[in-house]
Amino acid sequence: MNYTLTLVFSLSILIAVVISWIRYKQIDPAYRPFLFLIWLSFANEILSIILAHTVRNNTINNNCFFLLESLLITWQFYKWKVLNKTGLYLLQCLSAIVWIVELGFVYNINTFCSYFIILHSFIIVLLSISTINKVAFAGNTKLLKNPIALICFGFIGYFTFSVLTEAFWVNGLGEGNVFVLHIYWIQHYINLFSNLIYALAILWMPAKPRFILLS
Repeated sequence: MNYTLTLVFSLSILIAVVISWIRYKQIDPAYRPFLFLIWLSFANEILSIILAHTVRNNTINNNCFFLLESLLITWQFYKWKVLNKTGLYLLQCLSAIVWIVELGFVYNINTFCSYFIILHSFIIVLLSISTINKVAFAGNTKLLKNPIALICFGFIGYFTFSVLTEAFWVNGLGEGNVFVLHIYWIQHYINLFSNLIYALAILWMPAKPRFILLS
């Protein structure tokens, strides 16, 4: 895969960003953590590209992004009522503690936080599967037209591969050049697929209520 195609795949998140900017005022506020995540992802992609061409190191900004990503996604599941407030605080505190311990004591901020990525990716996959089951059981709309289900499908694809990838790195299986190239090749396609699903989900997001009935 050439550099130009890699760049296009990485910046495919821009499609979802533009749609979210256009529809932001109409979208139900319950989806805002996800919209913030999309914007943050795009900003991090741009920053990563700039740092890769200047200081040749984008580890620090990506490590910070991984933590913020975890906090925003768990907040989104809380907004969807998949997590209660206690569950939200427990997961966010666990994520923060693991991130601090791994980068502050076991390794350092210039090393990718593989153990943290495995943990938070695994949690997101489990939450996504549970959410899809609830949406399917409710049966109000088709899954492919349900923004919550679409987002969770994207999460499952992306974060399942993240778990596998980081597990390879932790166990020293990513040292061969050919193997690394294949991993990155697959990762870029999964990233593109997830970004397109997110764009579709934003198109299907319901509008915010125009009025509130007082009891």
